[in-house]
Amino acid sequence: WKITAEADLGLADAFIKGDFTVMDKNDGLQNFFRIILANLHLYPPGSEAGRKSHGRKGWWKPMLFTAAIASAKYFYQHVSRKNTVTLARQNVARHYDLSNQMFSLFLDETMTYSCAIFKSEDEDLKAAQLRKLHLLIDKARVEEHHELLEIGCGWGSLAIEAVKKTGCRYTGITLAEEQLK
Repeated sequence: WKITAEADLGLADAFIKGDFTVMDKNDGLQNFFRIILANLHLYPPGSEAGRKSHGRKGWWKPMLFTAAIASAKYFYQHVSRKNTVTLARQNVARHYDLSNQMFSLFLDETMTYSCAIFKSEDEDLKAAQLRKLHLLIDKARVEEHHELLEIGCGWGSLAIEAVKKTGCRYTGITLAEEQLK
């Protein structure tokens, strides 16, 4: 039920809590996937078999039902949540203020927390991040007389590269206390 009602997070959460295993062939998620795969060919959309047996024109799939439950649940939670300034700050703190030391375990020295642009598979992360930042600066045509505003500036890697490359003025806004350090 948790996998059905919690969508993508429910699957991960159920696995972590040991609600299913993928190792035991008689138990858990492996059987779930076997059932789905074994029945994929049944009642394809618009098939005669689907119309005759269920009168539903082949539209019914169990995954549609579970996706609808999860979507409805998350939509209800979203519209009923009051996103006050206090709650927004708590959400930011819960994610971004974990610790700079923790983020440095998987980020490079630029501390850029977004996708990089790699030229090759063996290129290091820092070079790929700098490539991405320089591409953004070039595409935005940032020049010395410009003022750049970045909302959600992270640890400031764009600021450093933009000012270094163009001499522009820069203002960054963040709610994350750890990122200001």
